[in-house]
Amino acid sequence: MGKQDYMDQYSRIKKVAGLIFKSIIGRSSNDELGELRKWRDKQAENEQLYQKFLDKEYIKAEYERLRIIDHSNAMNNMKARIAAHNRKNVKQYIRKISAVAAILITLVSGLVMLDGTIYNFFGSGRKLTEQQIKHGQVKALLTLGNGKSIQLDDAEATIKEEELLISKAENGSLSYEGVKPTEQGKIKFNDLVIPRGGEFSLILEDGTKVWLNADSKLRYPIAFTGEERKVFLEGEAYFKVSKGSKPFVVDVQGQLVQVYGTEFNISGYPSDPKVYTTLVEGKVSVKAIYDNNVVELEPGFQSIFNKNNLEIELREVNTDEVASWKTGMIVFENQSLEQIMQNLARWYNFDYKYTGNDISHLQYRGKVPRYGDFKEVLKVLEECGGIKLSVKGKMVTITGL
Repeated sequence: MGKQDYMDQYSRIKKVAGLIFKSIIGRSSNDELGELRKWRDKQAENEQLYQKFLDKEYIKAEYERLRIIDHSNAMNNMKARIAAHNRKNVKQYIRKISAVAAILITLVSGLVMLDGTIYNFFGSGRKLTEQQIKHGQVKALLTLGNGKSIQLDDAEATIKEEELLISKAENGSLSYEGVKPTEQGKIKFNDLVIPRGGEFSLILEDGTKVWLNADSKLRYPIAFTGEERKVFLEGEAYFKVSKGSKPFVVDVQGQLVQVYGTEFNISGYPSDPKVYTTLVEGKVSVKAIYDNNVVELEPGFQSIFNKNNLEIELREVNTDEVASWKTGMIVFENQSLEQIMQNLARWYNFDYKYTGNDISHLQYRGKVPRYGDFKEVLKVLEECGGIKLSVKGKMVTITGL
């Protein structure tokens, strides 16, 4: 590897380190979060490394280790390794270790500059929340057409169901291969269930990509037959629909969304009185199952379907904020405290209760890293004013001031 190659590699490492650092302190733009997500999805090792850097105890321990290393001895040891091992393998080892060290040094240096010392930034704070309440991770339960259930967080890379081959990529996503069209009336469905504290993505038989948020369920055929491509959703999902001659239909909580090729976000949890459909690109139509009134959406607009009276209203929104969960950010823009707590509880997997004044209707604005420490989430909410949050185990108590 020449000098320029090393310089280019160092620039890439430095850029990734900067993206991770900004995500930890909650100062990333939507573009930066998207870039970081691409790097994390590129290979499993990147995601594992990112998760390590979210562990404050790990960074503190590495910081102490870096402080006491005798660099001259370390260099001599490295030279001995080079003399004793295959040159190619050693180069790969050096590159890997250098990347980890470079990211660590950048993170530690940035945190020290930000807060004086690394200990000031991490502090002792709410130790209980760090131990008990943590952000979600990639996991799901897949139920095949034959009734067999598979935990995908520890499943093998490929799953066979008769003529069907389901592949699990390094980033955890599913894709369907070798699907043979089935006779009408014999369509086989798979169910993908995302628990609280989980997320997952998959590629359907037609190439459509789906990202599923926590506490959600998608029911879909292993092959699309008939006159439409129809799936059934409970919860929240982001769809990037592959273009085709047959319309793509999402049945969600009494509402039908029909498209041919587009990107949109749907949030329709069974416990919520409304279903929110946000169009990012293309064109979609929205209607109640038991009503002929059809509403068409344009990019940048959101439909709000009331499950009680079947009425649909439209409003203009920031689509990046609505779909921020997909790119690693939690954004609450003019949401009620109850809406915010519901979303946080699904992702961080905790319970909550109110005491004192009725504050569940209060509106808040703010954003926090989706993969950040729960302590930072509490801090942001308290800084919005009017509430105090306390934690005991997995229960968060919200007190109105």
